[in-house]
Amino acid sequence: MREIIARNILFNLYDVLNKTQVIKYLKFYNKTQWYTEDKIKELQNKRLKELVTYSYRNVPYYKELMDKLNVKPKDVNDISDLKRFPILTKTIIKKNEPAIITKSNIKKIKNSTSGSTGSPLRFFYGTYGYSNQ
Repeated sequence: MREIIARNILFNLYDVLNKTQVIKYLKFYNKTQWYTEDKIKELQNKRLKELVTYSYRNVPYYKELMDKLNVKPKDVNDISDLKRFPILTKTIIKKNEPAIITKSNIKKIKNSTSGSTGSPLRFFYGTYGYSNQ
């Protein structure tokens, strides 16, 4: 009974008050946990293509990088295609901070690492990322 109340009332209330999508992701994960390995890979590749396309259109750093590498979003079909890109380091993030932040109008939440390896790294994430944690 408590689980039904939590899932149907409290999570919905939480989503509304915090402008998150916890219920949406809970339903998604409950459904996809039973996917076959092939279905999971298909979903991963679809999501990768969406992420690369979004990044190309909305993140100046990735647009510039992909243009420089002569890679278009349609050229990235699976994880093996990521070998074309350099590894994103803390130095690259700090050096390109304004250009590495999406220019879309999503609400951005500011956060940072503790700086245990030297200096803290400041980063942003949207409510999508918060809901999906």
